[in-house]
Amino acid sequence: MAYNGLSFCAVCRFMQQRMPRFFYHLYSDTGVSRDAVGIVFPDEDGAILEAVRAARHLLRSPTEAGTSWTGWRLEVADENGRRVYRLDFADLARRLSHKGSGTLKDPGTG
Repeated sequence: MAYNGLSFCAVCRFMQQRMPRFFYHLYSDTGVSRDAVGIVFPDEDGAILEAVRAARHLLRSPTEAGTSWTGWRLEVADENGRRVYRLDFADLARRLSHKGSGTLKDPGTG
């Protein structure tokens, strides 16, 4: 039996490959909110892009008067607890205000 040119066994092997899980920990001046569930992505790049999207959304969301993102950061960790990316909200806010849309990922900030 073939599926789109692949044997059934090849499809089964592909579906059995386990994608890695990444965790998003949000830090502020006063504490940390640790992600205990995580999200599955094919690779680190997908997890990092999602972190940037989430941070952009938070920065653009209405906040209480006087709320400052100074000191806030989002860290992405792999299943072993290794930090694969760190995004400081103040840096992202600066990039967004200077460049209009900002960059998705700056080299060397992982």
